[in-house]
Amino acid sequence: MYETYRFVRNQYFPGAVLICDSFHVIKNINKVLDAIRIKVGKRYQKDSTEYYLLKKFHFLILKNYNDIPFNKARYNKKLKRYIDYHQLLEIILNIDNELTEAYNLKEQYITFNHYATSEDCREWLSRIIQEYASSGITGFISLSGTLINWFDEICASFNLVDGRRISNGPVEGINSRIDKILSNACGYQNFARMRNRLMYSLNKSSNPSSYAIDETIKREGKKRGSYKKKNQ
Repeated sequence: MYETYRFVRNQYFPGAVLICDSFHVIKNINKVLDAIRIKVGKRYQKDSTEYYLLKKFHFLILKNYNDIPFNKARYNKKLKRYIDYHQLLEIILNIDNELTEAYNLKEQYITFNHYATSEDCREWLSRIIQEYASSGITGFISLSGTLINWFDEICASFNLVDGRRISNGPVEGINSRIDKILSNACGYQNFARMRNRLMYSLNKSSNPSSYAIDETIKREGKKRGSYKKKNQ
């Protein structure tokens, strides 16, 4: 969701379809929701039950409701009772009406993102924008403008290619694996070797070559100085 991408597409790839990955939209929504949680938490003393719940279990607010596990109730010393995650979420949302409304607005988009299709996404997204704009919550009013600005790109993300929605998730996964390889190696000085290592590691069907290499990719470095071997 960066205006420069639009410029690059229009300037150099006019035939390309620009999409807005759902991850980035939900990330912006959660950012607004978390800001409301922090604002509500500041109204309470740090030793209060409300502050404790908002701080320690903030992940329940940001997590999709259907992804919250049905865990076994555990004893909570602060609340002095056995309680599970869904019960904790209910208590947290009852702390503040604005927080509850913001959470419900977030879940509306989650439902839209999960169930909408390329045929009904435009009408569905328009309704969500109206809900955000009329919510009276500053952050979500601002989000309604963001959704309008990226309306076509969001709807384009519901187009199917080979039966799947387009996502930059696979690319992000590759980038993460590259970072781990570079980190484990503490960096590379030889680019050719680094490239070979990455291509071999990222290609699931690759096998070690049995052919002799005509030219070495070893870099020429400084010659090792003379030394005297110590007798053991």
